[in-house]
Amino acid sequence: MQLEHTNTILFKALPPWFEKGEIVKENKEQLKKLLDIINENNVFDVNTEEIIEKIADYIDKDETGQYEENAKNTPFYDLKELLTIKGISNDFFYGKYSEDKYYKGLNDFLTVYSTGKININTAPVEVLTCLSDKMSPSLAESIVNNR
Repeated sequence: MQLEHTNTILFKALPPWFEKGEIVKENKEQLKKLLDIINENNVFDVNTEEIIEKIADYIDKDETGQYEENAKNTPFYDLKELLTIKGISNDFFYGKYSEDKYYKGLNDFLTVYSTGKININTAPVEVLTCLSDKMSPSLAESIVNNR
């Protein structure tokens, strides 16, 4: 039986994420928004655009690209495989405490076990914000607060 995670963003290297070996532009933008939210105020000290390119090279079908070293070139089997990508630290993956505040990590928002549907009744603010350019953080927060 496969678990269904409906409050996280589907993260697979299969359609609709990839077409012809390249990440779909809209999904890349969605992932960029999420990584920027997670890396709020550069708390994890990562270059989110570079991380996205590394992830794309890691899972795309071809063996060419700037970040192909140690690339799997197949879909993720386990989300923890992200930890094998240079630049994704344990803190960025699992989250961390800093100055009495907890910063969530990739593990809190991404999954490899999903149909791609997001339940807006359970999704956190960060995920809702990534779904559309029209979804502001304040609108997402209002949705969460009024459930």
